[in-house]
Amino acid sequence: MKDKRCGWMFFAAAVGGIFATLIQNINIEGLSVPFVWLGEGLRALSLGGVGGNIVAWAVVLLLSAIPLVGVVVVHRHGTVTWVEGLLALASVQSITLLYLMVNPTQITHPIGFDVSVMYVFVAGSAIVSTLIGYGLLKGIQHLVHFKLGNPSRLFFGFGLIFLFLVTGIEVFNLMAELDAVRAGNVMPEGMMFSGVLAGAKMSGGTKFTESLLIVLTAVELIPTLATGLLIVMAGDLFAAIGNAPFEEETVAQAQELAKGSWAVAVVAVVLGIGTNLVQVMLFSRLHSLHILINVPLMTLVVAGLLLVMSEYAGRGKVIQEEINSII
Repeated sequence: MKDKRCGWMFFAAAVGGIFATLIQNINIEGLSVPFVWLGEGLRALSLGGVGGNIVAWAVVLLLSAIPLVGVVVVHRHGTVTWVEGLLALASVQSITLLYLMVNPTQITHPIGFDVSVMYVFVAGSAIVSTLIGYGLLKGIQHLVHFKLGNPSRLFFGFGLIFLFLVTGIEVFNLMAELDAVRAGNVMPEGMMFSGVLAGAKMSGGTKFTESLLIVLTAVELIPTLATGLLIVMAGDLFAAIGNAPFEEETVAQAQELAKGSWAVAVVAVVLGIGTNLVQVMLFSRLHSLHILINVPLMTLVVAGLLLVMSEYAGRGKVIQEEINSII
């Protein structure tokens, strides 16, 4: 694999971690206030008379139509499918959000007081989630039909996205754990995938626990980074299959990917077990636990799929030779 691509993979993981850190420290109120101000401005405009009301609605419809630009672009360059319906859904969500921003009194909640700021954040997150879902499904469509041309580039892009998202999630969870440890010097309450059932005040500092949590997260990211590299290798294999499916070089690439996939799966399981055992041995010194009841599922699923794919690709030459011998 080219060193340049390896560098980009590590860069994507680093950006994912940094992005997760920024999100963890986001002030929800500060992020939502500008949109609340927009709603207040549109409300004032709508109350200024018929002309103002028409302008306010025009602004609402114009902003809500932004996701529909994607439908127009797809229509000009290809075929519109049901997946583009998610863009329409995002548009409807935007209209609803903007309408309620203009009319915040219609946002009700059992707690009774003004929750418009929180609603803006929640509804805005729902819109972003819809758009991300559309992007992922569209990417899968391109993957199936190879509309993006070079499969090496396509898989390279998926590898970057994979590392960005998985690393971001790991770092986000780490930051939440560190905040919980520092906040009250207590073990987290409730049984979760990470943590234990406890709530007793603990004596002593939390530096050791914090350091161990950071180390454990770094260790768990090792198979994640390796999986990203495997995805890129899979792209190279697909490119080779497209050009010369039965050549020795293609078979060698398939075997290399198979070995790498199996190695990553084994390492992921061993590291998962190892991090749990380390915490069991250090139990009396820890203020919080990061015990993983589940195995690193995402890494294992991707590695397993790549292993199966590479095995079948490697058998292609054998099958071709058998067909030739019969003929």
